[in-house]
Order: sequence, then C-alpha cells, then structure tokens
Amino acid sequence: MTGGGSGIGAALTDALVAVGAKVRCADIDLDAAKRVAAQAAGPGTAVAVELDVIDPAAVRAVVDDVVAETGAMCHHARCAHVAHV
Repeated sequence: MTGGGSGIGAALTDALVAVGAKVRCADIDLDAAKRVAAQAAGPGTAVAVELDVIDPAAVRAVVDDVVAETGAMCHHARCAHVAHV
C-alpha cells in the first residue's frame, strides 16, 4: 500500500487488515506508516516500510521483499501523491 501513512492509503490499510490481508504499509514518512500499521486491527497484519515511490529501485526492493516472504504479491494499491515542484 503506497501512501499508507495517511488518507486513503491508511484507510485501505485498516480495511484490508480487518478482513485478514497481509499489508505492507509503505510511505515516505516511516513514522506515519508505523502509526497506521500499529493501529490496524483484525486477523490480518500490517508492516510499515519506508518508501519513496519516485525511486524505482526502492519500489522494486519492496516488491521483491514481499514476493520473497509470501511467494507472490496479489494486489497493489497506489495511494501515494507525488508533487513535482
């Protein structure tokens, strides 16, 4: 879940954990992702990871970690906002 530290990403993390999903709560703000992951309640789990979605190598590393741990990545929700200034 990119953008998992706030807004729609946080709400989706909560909802998915509530129905049993294993969620990587990824955000550029690791503290925010940790708060969301810690508060998510249900039969599923949430793990916070720091991720800058404009860094392709970092995105690939998170995907590779998920696949290595679980065997596959079933879904991906992109809720991160990228502002170009």
